[in-house]
Amino acid sequence: MAKTEFKEAVTIEEKEAAYKLRKLVFADEQGIPANLDQDGKDNLATHFIGINNKEISVTGRLYIEEKQGHLSRIAVHPNYRGKGLGKKIVELLIEKAIQEDLTGLFLYPHAHLEKFYKSFGFKTVKNYNSEIAGHKIIKMEKVIRG
Repeated sequence: MAKTEFKEAVTIEEKEAAYKLRKLVFADEQGIPANLDQDGKDNLATHFIGINNKEISVTGRLYIEEKQGHLSRIAVHPNYRGKGLGKKIVELLIEKAIQEDLTGLFLYPHAHLEKFYKSFGFKTVKNYNSEIAGHKIIKMEKVIRG
């Protein structure tokens, strides 16, 4: 497999390709209603993508709310899973948050991804439980600076 090119998605075409990947993973594959993906924050967020063979293989987004970064819409194309692309996109989002001088990060991952995000220093928020389309959702936080 060719090396993945990681970059910030800046063109309309790059962002639309990221949205298409999100639809594939979240709506088509996981059964999450497509309208939940469209929260109106895409134009205010920073998006990163990974490209393999001119195809978007991974995407993720950082949305800033009062010095806190919200990581979301992290999706890996089914053909590229298990190759460390999710790890790399999360690292890029964390680096961007540090560059933006944010105090912390939070996200709402599927519960089965808890160990993955703990590997980046995220801690699970107690007593937060939610469910979307049959998927258990948790909240996790990471302090960047006090």
